[in-house]
Amino acid sequence: SSLESITIPDSVTFIGDYAFLLTGILEAHMGRNVKSIGDYAFASCEFLKTLTISDNLKNENIGDRAFTYYSTYSSSYPPTSIRKIIIPETVQSVASDIYNLNSVNEFDVREADTTPYLDDNGVLYDKDTKTLVRYPSCKWNDTNDYTILDWTETIGEYAFYTCYVKNVTIGNKVTTIGNCAFESCSS
Repeated sequence: SSLESITIPDSVTFIGDYAFLLTGILEAHMGRNVKSIGDYAFASCEFLKTLTISDNLKNENIGDRAFTYYSTYSSSYPPTSIRKIIIPETVQSVASDIYNLNSVNEFDVREADTTPYLDDNGVLYDKDTKTLVRYPSCKWNDTNDYTILDWTETIGEYAFYTCYVKNVTIGNKVTTIGNCAFESCSS
């Protein structure tokens, strides 16, 4: 029997280097006070599918390859393959290192009046849907087509970065397409 789920309590502020490296963990739920994650903390957790992020986690506090793969001079291990990122209702900002993970196929926003985000079928938007923040890299549907919501005005930086999407329909209200918005789309 291996560790399947971990709930990190609110009392924890730092997840150390290599903390969960190469574990068979399926779910990780961070307490609201986790402010930083060490190098390789969740690296090569190939079965990790669901990650609930912390309120206080910022890009500058996410260690090197915290959610990717681990390798040594003689061995290379599979990458972490997080599929679903849960954004609690108390989160005010999502670190781009989190939403740019290449294995994600769904963002799940737990909405409240104070939440600055919402999701539309797993696609991350700001609360008023004027900005498309991130289309999940591994989101699939029958046609791999996506229609941006009619009232969206901005496609954010790296919004479709490394995505598997063939056709994107952009509405007439879009006035801004951010830097690298469609960079490295494979379809």
